Amino acid sequence: MVKAQNFTGHTLPEPLSLIALTSLLSMLVLFSAQQSAYGIGFISHHSPDKLPAHWQHKAAHSGLNHKTHHKYASKKHSPKHLAKSTPVPVKAVPVCPENLVANLQSKQILPGVIYKKGNGALRLNILDIDTVKAPVVIKPIIAPQGSSRLKTVKEYTSANNALAAINANYFKKTGVPLGTLIINGDWVAGPLYDRVALGISKSGFVRIDRVGLGGTLYTSNKEIPQFWINNINVPRRTGCRTVAYTRRWGSFVRLPYDGVLVSIDAQGRVMNTNKREMTIPYGGMVITGSADSPLTALKAGDETHLRWQVTPNSWDDIGDAVSGGPMLIKDNSYCINLKAEAFHSNWTSNSIKARTACGVTANNHLILVTAEGTHTLYDLAHILHELGAVDAMNLDGGGSTTMVIHDTTMNMENKSNERKVAVALGIFVLAKENANPTPKQTSSKPTITAERLLENLPVAN
Repeated sequence: MVKAQNFTGHTLPEPLSLIALTSLLSMLVLFSAQQSAYGIGFISHHSPDKLPAHWQHKAAHSGLNHKTHHKYASKKHSPKHLAKSTPVPVKAVPVCPENLVANLQSKQILPGVIYKKGNGALRLNILDIDTVKAPVVIKPIIAPQGSSRLKTVKEYTSANNALAAINANYFKKTGVPLGTLIINGDWVAGPLYDRVALGISKSGFVRIDRVGLGGTLYTSNKEIPQFWINNINVPRRTGCRTVAYTRRWGSFVRLPYDGVLVSIDAQGRVMNTNKREMTIPYGGMVITGSADSPLTALKAGDETHLRWQVTPNSWDDIGDAVSGGPMLIKDNSYCINLKAEAFHSNWTSNSIKARTACGVTANNHLILVTAEGTHTLYDLAHILHELGAVDAMNLDGGGSTTMVIHDTTMNMENKSNERKVAVALGIFVLAKENANPTPKQTSSKPTITAERLLENLPVAN
């Protein structure tokens, strides 16, 4: 019988050597399949208390504390435990967020607005906006009422004369935006699974929080003096038994089963009820519930008043908002919890080759980022932190990932064929007569044309 030597120098029978070699080859295949941004793949099923050890190590070195910031953390999964169960990253790493951020090319577009570009292992496009000094306003953009709900980010930018824009909310194929969307104080869409959202206060400052919404309907009907409304302008789902719909949703509401629909006019008066479908009155709403809902007691002529409550309380002064998810950083600590925001476990994996994200720094800069190439959601969080973000969130990604500056698409993948999206987050230059020099400071320079802006601009190749 032919004998083979094992790693200790002893001989093994041929069958055993084949088994050993097969096991070794399997291990090598698994290792190579998990290569990613830091050299070792972030396994897609990591929960918040099982983050890769090297990510925790980098968080510790950058002043972040994984153990203290996760309210979901489990004591048994300490960094020491993780270090034993997670392979050590190889020395030659394809992506190093510190190096990427250190080697960015930069160009000022306006006072307080800087475009940055990175063409390393990841293609990065970044807009850094000083929300205190920059002569701009930040607002969501959606298609006009009555037109198609889906347009490209470039179309949104051109049609609205925006300086720049990125894609924002997730959306249904029909064009219905999913998750928090507020425009001029009007809730276009309510929170989905209380996911994270970016809100712009009426004073122009930006906040990133997980957002919840509910309302109390007060009525003159003695059988139902008050009733809890779960949400507004969202698809009906488990946990949302009662939803209000306005014209922001569309012209009518239809249920796939017998339930109850109550039409309320702009003055808060009940118009009529139905079991299956109803036209939404202008300025009013339709409230939907299940067939056994107390809403069935409402009758035409009843008076109502709906009072909304948003959480956190600090969002009372938010005038505009977009959403996405999940949260990446909160209070200067990494904070990714897929389960809490109802995302699939593969959201973190490197199978997604393009992502859009945003963050807020301690000195009130808004950071907008698109990243293209092999990376994970954890890599994106680290990049945002290296850019100074103390709060950060993921937005819609994949084929939707787009950044446009003055009608020029900056990211490579969507240059030739932009995907149509439901919502964009736009950056608009303040007109001089509307500019407030304190705290906003306008520029004395003449209006910048697209040609002047893009002159010598380091556009991605």
